[in-house]
Amino acid sequence: MRKQQLLNFVAILTLAACGKSDIPVGEPQQQPSESKEQPPEPDLTCSTADPTCPNGYICLESVGLCKKNCQNNSDCTSSCEYCNGQSHTCEPFPKGEKIGDCSGEFEECNGQGQCACIGNHTGNDCRACKLGFAGHGCDECAEGFTGNQCNQCLSGRFGQNCELCNCGSLQCNDGINEDGSCYSCPEGFTGLACDKCLPRRFGQSCAGTCTCANDTCKDGLSGDGHCSLCDGDYYGPDCDKKHTCKNGTPSIGLSGTGHCLNCNSGYWGLNCDSAVNCAHGTPSEGLNGTGKCLSCTGNYWGENCASDTITCIHGTPSIGINGNGKCQANSCASTWAGDNCEHCDDQHYGEDCSKVYGTMTGRDGKTYKTFQTTDRNGKTWAVMAENMVYHGDDVTCYANTEADPDFVKHYGCLYNWYDAMKVCPEEWYLGSFSSAENFLTTVLPAGYGSIDQNTGVVTYYDFGKQARFWSRRTYFGYWDKENEAYYTVVQDGITSETIAYKTTSLFSARCYHFISETP
Repeated sequence: MRKQQLLNFVAILTLAACGKSDIPVGEPQQQPSESKEQPPEPDLTCSTADPTCPNGYICLESVGLCKKNCQNNSDCTSSCEYCNGQSHTCEPFPKGEKIGDCSGEFEECNGQGQCACIGNHTGNDCRACKLGFAGHGCDECAEGFTGNQCNQCLSGRFGQNCELCNCGSLQCNDGINEDGSCYSCPEGFTGLACDKCLPRRFGQSCAGTCTCANDTCKDGLSGDGHCSLCDGDYYGPDCDKKHTCKNGTPSIGLSGTGHCLNCNSGYWGLNCDSAVNCAHGTPSEGLNGTGKCLSCTGNYWGENCASDTITCIHGTPSIGINGNGKCQANSCASTWAGDNCEHCDDQHYGEDCSKVYGTMTGRDGKTYKTFQTTDRNGKTWAVMAENMVYHGDDVTCYANTEADPDFVKHYGCLYNWYDAMKVCPEEWYLGSFSSAENFLTTVLPAGYGSIDQNTGVVTYYDFGKQARFWSRRTYFGYWDKENEAYYTVVQDGITSETIAYKTTSLFSARCYHFISETP
C-alpha cells in the first residue's frame, strides 16, 4: 500500500515537471537548513523480484532503487543532476559544483542532486540569512544576537528574535529562551526568582564583584570570583597583565609569569628580546642564555668569536671564547718569550734565538749579559746587551726618575763623557759608533740629558723616543774649542753616526770587548 502511494506521488511530480498536469505546485516554506526549499524526492525502492517503478523511472536492481529514465541532460529535472549515458539514469553532480540554475553566489550542489545554500544562507535564492546571522556573507551576528553560533541574546534582550527588554529600572528576564518579564531583585541578584547573581557578581549574597580582565570569571552563587581562564596575551590571577615575551612562546594564563617559556632560535633572555651576538661559533641562546658564544669554530676567539687575528708567532695560539689571539701561557717554543712568543728569552738572542748570552762582571761586581757580534770592519766583539748602571765616588749616575721612578733598573744610568770612560772594567771599552748597529734589538729609548754649567740644573729630553750612546772617540776644538766626543743615536730601530757633542752631555754607556779580527 505504501509503495503504491509513493508511485502515485512520483507520477504526479513527473507530470508536473513535464507541464502535463493542472495540479499547482507551490514553493516550499523557508526553513533554516542548508538545502534550498524543494519537494523531497520519494524513497523509491525496487528489486529483481519486483522491478516495478513509476512512469519515467527504471529499476537499477544492483542498488535496489528506481532512477529517472533519461536520454539526455534535459530529461533530468534538477540542475544538480546529469544524464548517465551508460545507465540512462539521472546522477548527481559532486558536492560543491555550481551548475545552471544552481550557480548563485551562495548556492551549490549538495552531491545528492539538490541545490543547497552555503554556510548560514537560506531561502530560494540563498540570499537570506538564517536566524541570528546578518551581513552579505551571513557571517556576522544579527542585531541583538551573540555567541560563536550567534544563538544567544545580548544582555537586555530576550526570545528567539532577541528583542529588547522594556523593563526600565527593573530587572529583565533576558536570554534567548526567556520571556523578557520584568522584576526587581536585591543588589547583585537577578532571575525570575532573584535566585541568581548578576554577571560578574559572586557569592551567596552576590556581593562580590569579579576583578578579572580579559577573562571568563567564576561568578554566580557558588563562584569565588577568580578567573577561570585568560584571553589572548594576558596572564595573572586577574588576567590584567599582558605578557612581555617578544620572540618565543609566552607564559600566559592564570599561573603565567608573562615571560617566555622558550625562545625562538637566535634570541635569549627571559623575554627573548635580545638577539644573540655570536659571529663564528655556537651561540648561548634561550631563557638562560648570554647571547655570546659557547664555543668558537676554527681559529676564531673572544666571547663573540668575532676575531681570527692571531698574533702568536712561536707558540700555541690562544683561541676560543676565552682566547685573545696571543700565545697560551708557557707555550712558547724553546728560547722564545713574550705574549706572542715574538722575542728571545732572557738567555738567548739572534734572529732565531739560537745564540746564548754570555756574561761580563762590572766594576761593582754586577753581572751583565753580553753577546757576540761582528762589526762592518770584520772585527768580532763581546758587547753588553744592557746599559751600564755602575756608579760610585768617582762616577755620577743621572736618572730621569720623573719619567720612570725605576729609571736605572729599566734604562741604566746616564753619564757625562768623562764618567762614561771610567765605568767599563779592565779590557772593556766604550763602543764606537761603527758597532752600534749590532745591539739594536736590546736598546730601550732612555732619552738623554744636559747640565746647565752655570746653574747645575739637569734637563732631560726625548724619553721614550731615542737613545744616545757615548763613544770613546773624541773631537776637540769644534764648537767654541770645547772638548767634545762622538756618540751614536738609536731611534725607531735605526742607528745614525752623529758628529761629536759636548762631553758634559748625559748619554747611556755600553762596553765592548775585542775578541778577534777577520784577516
